[in-house]
Amino acid sequence: MNIASIKPSCLDGIKNLAKKLKRDQGIRHTEALEVASRQAGYQSFVHARRSLSTVGTCASPRHFPVYLTAHWRELRQTSLGSNGISAAPSAGIPRRRAGRELLQVNLTRPLQSVISKHRVSKAQGLGVFVMEYDDHLEMHYLAESQQRARELLLSAERALRFMDVTGLQPVSLQTQRDRLRPLNDLPGHDHTSNWFDSATGSIAMLDEPYAGALKLHTAERALQLARVAFSEIPLPWDGIYNPGITKPYLISKDSALLTRVANAVSALPSYAFPDSWPDDTGVQGDAFVSPQRIRDGKVRRPIPNASYTNRMGATPYGGGFGTRSRWRPTQPMAPALHMELGSILYRLADFDVPWKVRERLRITFRSELENWANYEHPSTEVGYKAYYDQGSLERFKTRQEHIAAAKRAKEIVMLGYDDCKPRRELIAAIEAYAVAVES
Repeated sequence: MNIASIKPSCLDGIKNLAKKLKRDQGIRHTEALEVASRQAGYQSFVHARRSLSTVGTCASPRHFPVYLTAHWRELRQTSLGSNGISAAPSAGIPRRRAGRELLQVNLTRPLQSVISKHRVSKAQGLGVFVMEYDDHLEMHYLAESQQRARELLLSAERALRFMDVTGLQPVSLQTQRDRLRPLNDLPGHDHTSNWFDSATGSIAMLDEPYAGALKLHTAERALQLARVAFSEIPLPWDGIYNPGITKPYLISKDSALLTRVANAVSALPSYAFPDSWPDDTGVQGDAFVSPQRIRDGKVRRPIPNASYTNRMGATPYGGGFGTRSRWRPTQPMAPALHMELGSILYRLADFDVPWKVRERLRITFRSELENWANYEHPSTEVGYKAYYDQGSLERFKTRQEHIAAAKRAKEIVMLGYDDCKPRRELIAAIEAYAVAVES
């Protein structure tokens, strides 16, 4: 498949396709407009403009506003040039050292029909955002500058517009990822993201490599795609990852999906960093309240942040803007008990227990226990030695050995730590493992 299969349905789509043809084929803009118009089914651009004059733009007449917010804080005072890019201090007025940027994006559908709440972090361009409310995506991460915060908001906008016009959503299930496994070693791939069509169940990979690098793999890439029965199409669009630098391709076994998506994105506007930021700049850390939340009368929660005081036998550690602290028992456990507990976790074999139960104890809590030990005994390396440096120990072999080990692990935790929520969660993980081994 190629760009010749794209058939724009509105004037903006024809113009965007013409830009793509001009760039790819090296022809004049007027000639590209004629080619794009004929590809859309019209005799000429004049014919297309007359026929579509009542259609106007490709956008829906009804808009659903979505508000994107991003917070930023600079370590150094810098200046902002007229193009929105950091400049030398003498080039302009010193920038604010912290702030909150807002960007309004008008979609053709409500946000929750464009992307499900639990899939937001899976989408290219939205990885650091959460759906704070039905019309608000909030970045739970501090950008290092105002410029970077705005770039992240524009990247999120491109992702939303892509999903809005195509109907695609980011893949979130392993079964879906498995269907794209043949593309894992596709020559020349870069900055990939996986998508699915909820209407048909079809799966696609959006590949956004650097154009120059891709030229080195054209032949071998085509051979591998043919071998695994996938097709690809270059999209007449700037992409999500790095507009103007990377080049988007959609890859799927569903040729109808490829054509439909290519037609849909042809109407999307070309990327340009705005000369002046269109929306409000607020104070870093303020909790933006979206219009729909106000209309619904819902009070919003504060933005997650670090905790600093002990609570019911537990001590906070880590965390920061957008990320809550984790908790550990306030009472430290003796190094010898850490070493014994670490040896038990090391010796647990890949026994026939549910994956989530096994990994929660062997991976998640093993990593947590290393953190706890390092905070409890900062002048030693007991955390690493106990939980990641006992690989020479022999694994448990029998069911009885695993049951006895789980019992001893629970005894160690109850002996070493006072009662608190982190201790109870660790004990629950040990007990769940013991039950799974016994059953």
